[in-house]
Amino acid sequence: MTHWWNEPYRLIQTNLREIDVALNPKILIKKVKDFDANVLLINVGGIEAFYPTELEFHHRNIFLNGDMIRDVLEEAHTHDIKVVGRFDFSKSHRYVYEAHPDWFWLRTDGKPVVYNGLYHTCINGGYYQEYIFKILEEALNKYQLDGVFFNMFGYQVYDYSGNYHGICQCLGCKKRFKVMYGKELPKVEDPDDPVYKDYIEFRHNTVEDLTKRVYEFIKSHWPNVGVMFNSKYSDIIRMEVNRAIDRPQPEWEHWSGEQAKYARVFGKGKPFHSAVVYFIDIPYRFVSESQGCLGLRFAQQLAEGGNLDFYVLGTLDQEDTKGYPIVKEIFRYHKKNECYYKDLKSLAKIGLLFSEETREYYGKKNPLDRYIYSFRGAYRMLQEKHHPFDVIYSSLLKDEGFLDELSKYELIVMPNVACIDNEIADILDKFVERGGSILATDNTALYTSKGDPRGEFALKSLGVSALNFIKEDMRSSYLRVEEDMEGFQDTRLIVLDENYIYASLKEGAETSLRLIPPQRYGPPEKCYPDIETSNPGIIWYEYGKGKTAYLPWRIDYLFYKHRLEEYSKVFNLIIEKLLRSGRQIITDAPPQVGVTLYRQISSRDYIIHLVNFSGNNNTAYYNPIPIFDIRLEINTRDEFTSAVLLKMGREIPLESENGNIVLTIPKLDLFEAVVLRKE
Repeated sequence: MTHWWNEPYRLIQTNLREIDVALNPKILIKKVKDFDANVLLINVGGIEAFYPTELEFHHRNIFLNGDMIRDVLEEAHTHDIKVVGRFDFSKSHRYVYEAHPDWFWLRTDGKPVVYNGLYHTCINGGYYQEYIFKILEEALNKYQLDGVFFNMFGYQVYDYSGNYHGICQCLGCKKRFKVMYGKELPKVEDPDDPVYKDYIEFRHNTVEDLTKRVYEFIKSHWPNVGVMFNSKYSDIIRMEVNRAIDRPQPEWEHWSGEQAKYARVFGKGKPFHSAVVYFIDIPYRFVSESQGCLGLRFAQQLAEGGNLDFYVLGTLDQEDTKGYPIVKEIFRYHKKNECYYKDLKSLAKIGLLFSEETREYYGKKNPLDRYIYSFRGAYRMLQEKHHPFDVIYSSLLKDEGFLDELSKYELIVMPNVACIDNEIADILDKFVERGGSILATDNTALYTSKGDPRGEFALKSLGVSALNFIKEDMRSSYLRVEEDMEGFQDTRLIVLDENYIYASLKEGAETSLRLIPPQRYGPPEKCYPDIETSNPGIIWYEYGKGKTAYLPWRIDYLFYKHRLEEYSKVFNLIIEKLLRSGRQIITDAPPQVGVTLYRQISSRDYIIHLVNFSGNNNTAYYNPIPIFDIRLEINTRDEFTSAVLLKMGREIPLESENGNIVLTIPKLDLFEAVVLRKE
């Protein structure tokens, strides 16, 4: 059976307040239609029951008069709009706590977590483990919902104000941890404590177990109801991109695209979307983001083949509607061209590896600085040099048959992927042995999957035989460019900061760049290098039929922090040397343009997206600056006879040069989509 979620959809999420239960369904659905949306996500149950529940511990909305859910469903289905029910089981009311205190989160001081009169529930208590199934059974038997979504499903150690409440010490957590690990539940988040490392795994496994139970319960009774989780136990992968006014700078303008890349690969063909949040932050839920911000986030989702999700607090009757025009414009575009946004397959030859183990265990209490910035630096260098690429989640590498799936890539980029277990290391070594390439940086493969130092490199395919030592402070050091490297005619020095990894080389390894260790930088009379070394900045190695490049320094992190062009030049030169078939996209577009490359499996058409990031200036998002006459050269063996610009609604000429397809985009505003067809 073909379910609704397997066709392109445009979703509006109205995160209702309890006072909104008195809404007019006809007005609501009319406004949804005005956006050209075909799915509505609306509150049903959990913290508040937006319908006349008969369950004792499911709190009925005090403003309810009648049956809002029944009325909304009837009106929506009349207009062929699907309805997804929102459930939030993360909190409940005092009378529920007084009856069942064992259902709730218990702080280390023995007190419950209370926020705005609501008590935080615990995923290992009876509410989550048993009672939510009664709520779901009642709601899904009573209403013909088309889907369900679960908000804040899991461990919530912070409340909405950012207050930290520590590791839950409820009886359910203590008993379950004892059964699973034979140890006492830790009370402090200490990344160096082996018991706390077990607790990180415990959180993941208990959430996955409950997610599986919920998914199987729903599908066994209501198979036509689509389930939204960010989990393998889901019909639809749902994420969220938002702003936080206290989030560390700089602004990560690629977050929406990053989520889409992750969701598409993680979901293995399942539909996906990221909810684009309308407001600027949780404390300011009624002030709209700029059109430039909303447009750029949606454009990135489109470019990766994602569906659209627009999220507002309350109904669509907002006091600030300045962002509505761009949302409606993009929804209207998607509706008109939705036939091109299904059945898509990425043609990227580069996979960027993201490691959740490195984030958790090596990242410790500072995952941004210790890992995420390295990942994002690599992401940005790939994007700005117009390389189509996918994001690969490290846990997928162990899936049966995924090694064969890796064969579609020519290169795997590993930005400081410190934590790798032996099984993943073996898979990646086999990938290289069969003819693939790896670009690895910094501490890659020097730690176990739980963050313990190995003392050696887990990857045999790298050209290093032993770890000698790591120097953490390389302030005022450089890498000297001695080779005839393209783009370095006017400079022979590259800034090296942070750390450097001293390692012994394997026989047959080749090197590029030479380390100039930390130099004196004051007073000026003493500022000259007094020593240079033969220690390399790049280590090349042939392994089986493939090749690797290892950089024993933080090139990706440094690019994210400082954006010096030398880092990007080195990175790109390595990539071009490791790609067997050469660059997929050759273009004169500026770095502010991102490019993605997909094939529609059914039609065999190519879908190329260009996204214009020029409107972003750190936390400010403006309308992008138009870019004219962008030349694209596509390296492909496929032949095409026509090219159509979907946004401009016109055909453009196709040419051939050096066996490649060449075309020119006359004007790029926020985004453009090019369809290459075979007649």
